[in-house]
Amino acid sequence: MAQKTNYTKNGNEYYRVTATIGRDSEGKLIRKEFYGKGKKEAEAKRDEYLNGIKNGLNIDFKDVILGELMRTWLFEVVKVSRKPSTFARYEGLYRNYIKDSELYGLKISLIKSIQIQRYYNKLYQEGKSSKTIKTLNKFLKTFFNYAVD
Repeated sequence: MAQKTNYTKNGNEYYRVTATIGRDSEGKLIRKEFYGKGKKEAEAKRDEYLNGIKNGLNIDFKDVILGELMRTWLFEVVKVSRKPSTFARYEGLYRNYIKDSELYGLKISLIKSIQIQRYYNKLYQEGKSSKTIKTLNKFLKTFFNYAVD
């Protein structure tokens, strides 16, 4: 639950509400602070932000980890909007190629295409087929199209 404290800055009194919005790649909590002139105003700002996240809006992408957002997307969007066979294929790709990979812990805002290409090259050198890599690429494109919207 959110913690509430009074806050003074430059002689002005504000009400501060802190909400936990997730975890980073090292498992540490990600917290965001919301300020208002009173308790109700600060809590309203917090609630608006959290509702936006639930609806896929207002995500602060500088702190979002690829693996965590992908898991949320997979189980909350794909599972209910795609065929069970598509979900099963995507879940297998996530479990086998993303969950324990170097891509999992990357912040979305810092990912460069060269990192993904190097990961594909590594998979190819490990003996994965070009068809598997193409399927993974299609999966990642679908995910990134969702993440950008």
